[in-house]
Amino acid sequence: AVETDVRDAVEKRLAQAEGVIWTGSISRPEVYLGLVQASALVNCSCSEGMPSVLLEAMELRVPIFARAIPGNMSVVTHNQTAYIFKDPLEFIAQASAYVEWIRTRTKMCGKDLDLRDPVEMVREAKEVVLKVHNEDIEADCYQEMINANFPN
Repeated sequence: AVETDVRDAVEKRLAQAEGVIWTGSISRPEVYLGLVQASALVNCSCSEGMPSVLLEAMELRVPIFARAIPGNMSVVTHNQTAYIFKDPLEFIAQASAYVEWIRTRTKMCGKDLDLRDPVEMVREAKEVVLKVHNEDIEADCYQEMINANFPN
């Protein structure tokens, strides 16, 4: 099938890419282990509902590169909590600037880019998760919704 052919082609290319690990589908504990060891998370999905992996990366202070799609944009903001890209060329420019930052720890910049320092960005991303996506706040919201719609 076409989907299998595309997946196989992607896996083959990624297997040859230096510093890239293709995992396929993995369990939640494996996601956590991968994130704590990662230099960055790339979410290049064409569609997302609620991208929980972005929240998990934000919680763990892992820099994020995410495609500009509605699901991702509902969770992250460009240059505040993640680097957002609209197309592959923009991703390559941002990722190249990030790799150079890792090597030199100097200002994140590149051709026509003014990207925020990753250390500052992941610090703010963690704060956003704690303030906006906190599990206690989420639970309270659900409880209020249930109480409002199903009174005793």
